[in-house]
Amino acid sequence: ISASQNEIILNHIARSVDESAMPSLLDSLTNVIESCGPDTLTKPQLTELFELIAALVKRNDDRHASRIQEKAQEDYDVDVEEEHELAFENDDVEITEIAFLFSALLKCYADKSDFLNMFNASLREVCIQKLQPDQTSSCRKWALCLLDDIVEFANAASQPYFSSIIMAMLQYSTDSDASVRQSATYGVGLCALVGAQQFTPFLERACRALLDVVQRPDAHSEENGVATDNAVSSLLRIMTAFPHTVSTLVPVVFQNLPFESDRVESETAIASLMNLIRRDVFAVLGSSFERLNQLLLIFSKVVDPNSDLETSEAQKAEIKNTLQQFAAQHPQVLQQITAYPVLTTLVST
Repeated sequence: ISASQNEIILNHIARSVDESAMPSLLDSLTNVIESCGPDTLTKPQLTELFELIAALVKRNDDRHASRIQEKAQEDYDVDVEEEHELAFENDDVEITEIAFLFSALLKCYADKSDFLNMFNASLREVCIQKLQPDQTSSCRKWALCLLDDIVEFANAASQPYFSSIIMAMLQYSTDSDASVRQSATYGVGLCALVGAQQFTPFLERACRALLDVVQRPDAHSEENGVATDNAVSSLLRIMTAFPHTVSTLVPVVFQNLPFESDRVESETAIASLMNLIRRDVFAVLGSSFERLNQLLLIFSKVVDPNSDLETSEAQKAEIKNTLQQFAAQHPQVLQQITAYPVLTTLVST
């Protein structure tokens, strides 16, 4: 795609007055970025796109506020209620597509520091505004998703923003809205991996916040399950970054694996657990392997062919190799494996 063709796309988005079509336009641009890479955009076009994203978010906010204000009027026409609800839904889809576009740009753009400079110039204030407690849950979630992407994909380049990002993640990790909690708890784990020494002052508070999420009485309800799974995954990331926390956190983690709600994150969590085992099996299982049966129960669920976890063949093979190594080095392991037919079959094939 040429620079002139990209200019046509950007102009079409900037000038479009059809609100219902905007999500599709943004989705198309995201697909272009993912297929061709951000280098298909010139630097001026990329700067223009950031400014356009900021303008779209403002327009979205203005429309939302206008509808809320109109609804509060005494002469509000209830006959347009359905029309307004559809408009609200379209605005939510639009703001989600903006987040997808931002993520695609950040993943592909090579110079992360340069990218964040453009973010700082056009979108940072927008992001800060949407993080305010008086904003809607969808606004807070949107801003947290952008920050998640910055930490995950900009990595070391995100360091100048780290303190403000981790504070936002901790603030909203116990939010009343489950989708906000999910975005925030996911971000806490990313910060632990990327932040290293910068995360240390926040370590105790982060663990406490994540444990609060995991140990809620309704932690595994349909509404809260994904947020809880992401909190557990972040505990695993903390254990990876701070090995001295393993013995304290692993009992809680074992009680919540494998995940039942966030199937995608479940495989990531099991991979993190495998890395911890390879690094220090005794820290994970105990000096006398007292947590071995819990681990075997988790593995049996993960590799069960009748499970709906959709575990990859690569992860099943990794579990198989780990169990075979355990059995070779520790004869008592093989005896305990026999209590789980699906694992017995796995290690014998």
